[in-house]
Amino acid sequence: MSASAEDMGHYLIAQMNEGRYRGESVLSPEGVTTLHTPGPNTEAPSSPLAGGAGGSYAMGWVDGKVHGVPAVWHNGDDSRNGSLMVMSKSGWGMALLVNSSNPLSELEPTQYILSGVTRLLDGKEPALTVMPSIGRTYLVVDSVMLVLTVPILVAAVRLPWWYKNLRRQLPMRRWWRTALTVLRGVAEMLAAIAILLTIPRLYASWSLLTFGVPDLAWWLLAASAIILMTGLVHSGLFARALTRSKARG
Repeated sequence: MSASAEDMGHYLIAQMNEGRYRGESVLSPEGVTTLHTPGPNTEAPSSPLAGGAGGSYAMGWVDGKVHGVPAVWHNGDDSRNGSLMVMSKSGWGMALLVNSSNPLSELEPTQYILSGVTRLLDGKEPALTVMPSIGRTYLVVDSVMLVLTVPILVAAVRLPWWYKNLRRQLPMRRWWRTALTVLRGVAEMLAAIAILLTIPRLYASWSLLTFGVPDLAWWLLAASAIILMTGLVHSGLFARALTRSKARG
């Protein structure tokens, strides 16, 4: 479903006007009340997006506080865009739409806007948010990516030298060192496959990840490809060196 900010404003008017919009009834007052009224034992966990407050679940809505403002609210995000609707118990409503979101930031920009606008509309001063900074988050992520990139590339670049040393040392190697060489190739291939198969389960799909955090997604794909290639080449070169060693022996 696609909706503009104006569309969401019309929707909020109906929600806050007992189901009526421009003189037409789209839902009964009782139905609107049912939508916004929490049931028994429906406690909602605290949400960083709402300033760390919790609340109670109604029918798609949370009855609680948004950055200290009593309200009924609902949010949604699919890593491509996000929306948030707030209906203050003092009589005003707000719809906030964003056309992109980043899971690494945990919607930090959305929360800054939400906090400021919600509190200003309620006659309060904007409050500091509890979300981690995008800048600090990316600094950590980029540093980890850089640290991991070095050994991944070194292992791939050193393959010719590794094979040369392997051929020379293989006849004199102890069995456990030979076993470790085999395990190394297998471990590299399994690690790459695990990344390719596990990430979609943690984050819905690669397509969403490449849209939401393209830099991290493409790095993971490239790193997985290099690790997989390195493992395959390690295993292939080891089998080749072992065959030649037996032929000479």
